Amino acid sequence: MDPWGWVVATIAYVAVLEKNRSGSWSGYIPDLPGCSFSGSYDDTVYGLREKAAQHLADLVAQHEAVPVPAVEIERILVPLPAHRPD
Repeated sequence: MDPWGWVVATIAYVAVLEKNRSGSWSGYIPDLPGCSFSGSYDDTVYGLREKAAQHLADLVAQHEAVPVPAVEIERILVPLPAHRPD
């Protein structure tokens, strides 16, 4: 609890970040529909965090359930076809 009696907690969601051909970044949080942001890498991460926090605050204010994170991420190794260097 914080000094005013509020329960303070955090929740971890997966954020998908993609670099565009222009060099800027786009990101979204699959568990929070509509939560997306674009800009520099740092701006995108910060923007997603702020949008997610506001989205969750709105849900709590409306007495709605906070979505439980359901998306998982796994990096997989994919073999490249064998080739002979030129």
